Amino acid sequence: MLLLNSFIYYGIGYFILAENKNSVELLGLFTLTNAVIHFVVSLIIYKKELADRNLFYLILAMVITFITIAVPVQLNGGWVTIFWTVEASVLFYLARVKNIAIYEKLSFPLIFLAFLSLLQDWSSSFDYYGNNLAITPMLNVNFLTACIFIGCFIWMFKVSKQETEKPAEWPWMRQILSYAIPSILLLTVYITFRLEISKHFDKLIQSTRITLHQRIGTDDPSYEFNYNYETLKTAWIYIYTLFFASALNYYNTKKLKNSKLAIANLIINLLVVAIFLTHGLLTLSELRDSYLSSENKYFNISSFNIGIRYIAMAFFALLIVQCYQLQKSGLLKKDFKTMFDYLLYISILWIISSELINILELSGTQESYKLGLSILWGVYSLFLIGMGLAKNKKHLRIGAMVLFGITLIKLFFYDIYSLSTISKTIVFVSLGALLLIISFLYNKYKHLIIDDVKVED
Repeated sequence: MLLLNSFIYYGIGYFILAENKNSVELLGLFTLTNAVIHFVVSLIIYKKELADRNLFYLILAMVITFITIAVPVQLNGGWVTIFWTVEASVLFYLARVKNIAIYEKLSFPLIFLAFLSLLQDWSSSFDYYGNNLAITPMLNVNFLTACIFIGCFIWMFKVSKQETEKPAEWPWMRQILSYAIPSILLLTVYITFRLEISKHFDKLIQSTRITLHQRIGTDDPSYEFNYNYETLKTAWIYIYTLFFASALNYYNTKKLKNSKLAIANLIINLLVVAIFLTHGLLTLSELRDSYLSSENKYFNISSFNIGIRYIAMAFFALLIVQCYQLQKSGLLKKDFKTMFDYLLYISILWIISSELINILELSGTQESYKLGLSILWGVYSLFLIGMGLAKNKKHLRIGAMVLFGITLIKLFFYDIYSLSTISKTIVFVSLGALLLIISFLYNKYKHLIIDDVKVED
């Protein structure tokens, strides 16, 4: 009844003020006044002990609710996010440390509201080329807001790990928060610095603006930008993502040793590897093509477009190493050795194939990439056969045979129509020689394969 009475009064008052243009600016003050009134009532109840503590906490919760409503009514932008985040963290702390259940219930929606408010702040902070304003990385309101948000969520994460004296009234809510708080924290840390990288390159693009002649039929001039920075921005975001996934994996395997986070590490690592091998390498190829082409008459493209490729490769190798550390850490319940082998050897094949094309493009012999890839894949199949025999790994031998079969299909149905007679001869002789070597290895080391089969049986 108390709650119903308070909110009916507030709703009627809000409607009356909102309908009048002269009083619409007083909505925040009206909401805050409601909070003050309830605070005075709660203070009287507490001082004179007119009721038990539950009623006191209920009225105090209404004070907090009205203050929460007053913030977006009166303020906007990052201030709303900061206030809601600090409020949520304080309520969460009091709920867990002082065992005030109603405060945890209040903090639950506030945690998600604060995150949604932060997402809204980010969505309104994008810079556009052509304007005269550029957001300075690390020295902007959104970054400060995000840092406060991260600090509060780190505090809540530490508090959530402490044991409480009383069991939770709503166990499902505590279960959700145990996953939501660290998930939101990690996502916020990643996006915060990713956006700062974007702002840095957006500022660089803005600084390269060249004013050209006026557009036909208008008084507005046209502009030219160095869009190579846009592709570099994407490449650096991939490098940052590889580093972030590696650092998170390292922190968990060496310090936290959390099995639930290990599953998240595995999923994140596989996702990042897949995206880098597909779109990431394509971005690096675009940088190479931009360096080799001379179409841009306004800007010079440096050889860093080529060098950044190997920086990205180094961080990709770091992530693969961290995948190996995760696999042998024992945090994952299942044995992922076979899956790691597939991940490792497919990644190596993908990378060396991309590097072969890169070298051929730089040398100006890109028309030979079909011939080169067929021979490379054949040699790699031989390498996998050797590894499979040496380490008694059946899946590597099967993978090698599949790859060799794909190479032959590629040769007969794709390569052969565009290759010259000499190229065809080279490919057929090379693959034939590789096939003979593979047959020789199988005959020489067939006892290892037989022993391997017996062990499996």
